[in-house]
Amino acid sequence: GTKLAIINNDNWIVELWDVETQALLLPIFVGHDEILNSVRFSPDGNMLVTTSLDQTVKFWDVATRKELWTLEDYPGRGSILGLSPGGQTLATQITNETGETIIKLWHFNLSLEGLVRVNCDRIRNYLMHSPDISEDDPKLCDGIGTEVEE
Repeated sequence: GTKLAIINNDNWIVELWDVETQALLLPIFVGHDEILNSVRFSPDGNMLVTTSLDQTVKFWDVATRKELWTLEDYPGRGSILGLSPGGQTLATQITNETGETIIKLWHFNLSLEGLVRVNCDRIRNYLMHSPDISEDDPKLCDGIGTEVEE
């Protein structure tokens, strides 16, 4: 059926509703630490994107309700204007601390492969610089993402 995403700022969550049956589809989307500003579906309906006063943009898998990725340090109060048909570009409107309104385009590779590659790069960087890891841990993401030369 047709789904509707609704912000519930009593708990800083997003609820997903089936429009035809008027039923709340559980589980809900939980992960922001402040009031949510906006929510949008990706063009294919498989992902939600949310913005919040916690200065993050979060990307969610609709099927699993799991957070896929977070864009941190999102400046000021913002809202999502839309996603490109391929889901590769996010358009946002931001009102910064001086009250100026800015339209910003964010370019991403939001495919599962792209998300795995970006996050493996982050994991690899952490593992290379963490003193409390086993000898095999730095090899966790070998062959995925950008190989880091030592």
